Parts: sequence; C-alpha cells; structure tokens
Amino acid sequence: MLAAGSMVTELVIGKTIPEAFKISPEIINKALDGLPKESDHCADTAAEALKEALLNYLAFKKGPWKMAYKK
Repeated sequence: MLAAGSMVTELVIGKTIPEAFKISPEIINKALDGLPKESDHCADTAAEALKEALLNYLAFKKGPWKMAYKK
C-alpha cells in the first residue's frame, strides 16, 4: 500500500485536476512495474483515495465555510 500511495504522489506532480482524475490503478501499477497479485488492491485503493481527495478539494473550493459545519 505504501508504494502505491507514494507513486500516486509522484504521478500527480505537475498535473492539472482533470489530468489527476485520470490516474487509474492500471497507471499506478504500470509505474510500479507491476505489483504482486495479492497487492493489486493497493493500486485500487490509492487511485480511489486520490479521487476522493480531489473531490474534497473541489467541494472545499466551492464553499469553504460549509466544511466547518459538515458532520
């Protein structure tokens, strides 16, 4: 999991938000020269975490005052 998460941070550098949304588990896996079969889910988790972080950023950018009241 650590390798996939670290690779996402490297892959996202210099990308726009729309480009970052295109980072998929396959791209992460290829950048890592493959993962063991039992660790394939790590690339899925890292890609999903990136997408959630981007969505959170976009939501905060639209209405930062709302984040203080989100529960």
